[in-house]
Amino acid sequence: MINNLYIFMSSGKLLFTYNWKQEGSVEEDPVLISGFLSAIWMFAQKIGSKGVRAIQTENNLLVGVSSPKYDLLFVLVADSNSDIAACKHLLTRIRQSFIQKFRRQLQQDYEFGVDDFNEWRENLERLTDDMDVAPVESVMKKFLKNIVNETKDNSPSK
Repeated sequence: MINNLYIFMSSGKLLFTYNWKQEGSVEEDPVLISGFLSAIWMFAQKIGSKGVRAIQTENNLLVGVSSPKYDLLFVLVADSNSDIAACKHLLTRIRQSFIQKFRRQLQQDYEFGVDDFNEWRENLERLTDDMDVAPVESVMKKFLKNIVNETKDNSPSK
């Protein structure tokens, strides 16, 4: 299950945040979180890595992708049992949508604020509406349950 999304500059400057208001969501100050994640990302680069793929905690999985061209980091917080590949796939779609929508603004030398990107929320909701980052087993169970329910609903009444 997806809990939070953070989009920020590699400097830590927060551009966009979204909280799905579910159990497991990170409730800390988004500016503090983006600064912390940015510091981890920069540290990884300083020691010769290209970045951080994922951070696993007891309750959460943090997965990140970057956009070096625009100096952006995209971090998704999901339940700890979520599939990293599914999270990366979703983040790739999120990154593509966000950059496509704001390409011109991101190329300008401008001091952005969080409010500058709020209009993108609807795009995010459409992107995540059909996405599930749960492990394959739980996705299959959900899929089969839906098929059974649809079959029951469509069966002729006696």
